[in-house]
Amino acid sequence: MATHEKCDSLLNLQSYKNKLKIEDFFTRHCVCINSKI
Repeated sequence: MATHEKCDSLLNLQSYKNKLKIEDFFTRHCVCINSKI
């Protein structure tokens, strides 16, 4: 859960500039992090 919350915070911060690209990037990035943990 903590990892998802951190990713969500980054998403919310960055998505103002480039919502779709940032969401796609962080979605895949968070999945990768969660898989390692």
